[in-house]
Amino acid sequence: MEEDQVRITPLGAGQEVGRSAILLQYHGKTVLLDCGIHPGHSGALSLPFLDGVDIASIDLLLISHFHLDHCGAIPHFTQKYGYKGPIYMTAPTRAFYQLILSDYVRVSHIDARDFVFSQADIQNSLDMITTVNYHQRCEHNGIKFWCYNAGHVLGAACWMVEIDGVRVLYTGDFTLHPDRHLGGAEIPDVSPDILIVESTYGTQRHEPADEREGRLTRSIARTLQGGGNVLLPVFALGRAQELLLVLEDFWSAHPELQGYPVYYISPLAQRCLQIFRTYVYMMNQRVQDQCNVSNPWNFAHITELDRLERYDPSVPCVVMCSPGMLQSGVSRQLFDMWREDSKNLVVITGYAVEDTVAKTIQQSASRDARKIMTKQGEIEVNCGVEVVSFSAHSDCTQTTEFVRRIRPSQIVLVHGEEHQMGNLRRHLEKKFPAIQLWSPASERSAVCTISRDRRAVALGTIAQSINDKKPAVVDGLVVSRPEVTSEVMLVDPDDREIFALHTGVQRSVIRSRSTVHVTSITPDAVLRYLAAVFPETEVIKAEPGASSGSVAIGGVTVEAVQVGTGVTATMEYLTDGLDRVVGELVRARIQRLVETHDTTGVPRAGVTQVSSALAELGSGFTEADVGHYLV
Repeated sequence: MEEDQVRITPLGAGQEVGRSAILLQYHGKTVLLDCGIHPGHSGALSLPFLDGVDIASIDLLLISHFHLDHCGAIPHFTQKYGYKGPIYMTAPTRAFYQLILSDYVRVSHIDARDFVFSQADIQNSLDMITTVNYHQRCEHNGIKFWCYNAGHVLGAACWMVEIDGVRVLYTGDFTLHPDRHLGGAEIPDVSPDILIVESTYGTQRHEPADEREGRLTRSIARTLQGGGNVLLPVFALGRAQELLLVLEDFWSAHPELQGYPVYYISPLAQRCLQIFRTYVYMMNQRVQDQCNVSNPWNFAHITELDRLERYDPSVPCVVMCSPGMLQSGVSRQLFDMWREDSKNLVVITGYAVEDTVAKTIQQSASRDARKIMTKQGEIEVNCGVEVVSFSAHSDCTQTTEFVRRIRPSQIVLVHGEEHQMGNLRRHLEKKFPAIQLWSPASERSAVCTISRDRRAVALGTIAQSINDKKPAVVDGLVVSRPEVTSEVMLVDPDDREIFALHTGVQRSVIRSRSTVHVTSITPDAVLRYLAAVFPETEVIKAEPGASSGSVAIGGVTVEAVQVGTGVTATMEYLTDGLDRVVGELVRARIQRLVETHDTTGVPRAGVTQVSSALAELGSGFTEADVGHYLV
């Protein structure tokens, strides 16, 4: 039993939510998992802690999904820090990445000196991205990796990384629960040694979908009918599309509300929905079935606008817009317009990050405070504030079930505020006492010790040949099938049934069959000629004057049949190993017989006469290997 150490260091998202960037190091290989920015900060303060990292040592970057806190630092990482390696993500993630980062640069109301990347940086980073499909096996510099559907947003991925036989699963943001347009996260078909998992909601549990949808729609209807407006600050992609489907269904079922407009304001609206229409095959069966009838993303009761100025302020309405944290952009503009009127309502529908306006008003509402402090100063908030979570992050119940099903030996918690992460850690330690847990802060490492079993179970004839009392060297094929068993097996490929059972591979045997015709000769003469040349010849069937006969020379069989005044000699042998070499020699000797037409006084071939044949065959055999077949 040997022990190795895997080092996992959050460069962000360690006891915090934001700037996810997890450094994985093992056996001289380094993988960076995500590279995001912190939505509660701007400029250099929003970036992962990359200054102490040897960027040139990073072999590859794997991105879980398109949200800014997971991919927003890529342009800075590639263009300012000089990362030159490959970047992998799914096709939908790449499509949204360009749109969202470009929009971030456009709408961020920050000093030009605080911009950490430009539109040109975004464009240049695109050339470094390779897209992959779920379950597609990839390898780079000895690192194997593939991904599973994470459920969180369209194209979200959980990454499995394998280095020298040690597997690490990084969930990114994930959810096991399907929603109106996406399926839940997949359970990997192999168990990881280490699980790096989000802890966003700690030990909290999400309310059922029908209950949260009911609370949301009742609050919206009550506010509109009371003369107020409703603001739904959301990420441009992800939960926005889920909420659009909820509101479209509710408006269709309630004609009394259809006089109140519902707006989706985003300069990305049309382009984002076009991407959703393109990748509908990656959504759940409900959406795919609906596409056979009508496009679920063509709305009858929702108006898509590219800017705020196009909405009608004279009628109470519902506006869904980004960003979700209310830091800037359209959602912040509307919030400032509506926050002082008590008839209006702001609904926080996703996770609110610390140090953002969304989190501040959420906390103030629980204290019934009317004034809050923002980075721009103190502001008054008289409007209603409600929290109805449509978050597609895993909760305690889901994470516990996920751990139960994949059974890692160690868990590293990331992407959670310190108290939430601590609560989840204590819960999992109680639930799974055999699993070691880590909850490092950013720039602190979890050093996971991995015990590696170097033993293999001998099977079949190899097992039978081993004497327990006497050590011996055995030859065989080492087989590892982690999807079937955790054991490593040693089998003999010639043990066909055992080999097929434990490898899942059926061995195929290829035999060569060739024919040479010799004129003016009898079968008996051909066989006597071969016996004279090859002393290992064994007679199978041979009688003087018979019309046919056969012999075996090692693994080569030769059948001679009288055809007219001549003989047709047919040779058959395996096409690998020594049989192939001998088979070629037999065929060459019969061919020589054809050329000379002479069967009398033929000298027996010496070992030196086959060297040229061996060279032509390129078989890797030497003269000594076939010498005992010849005189």
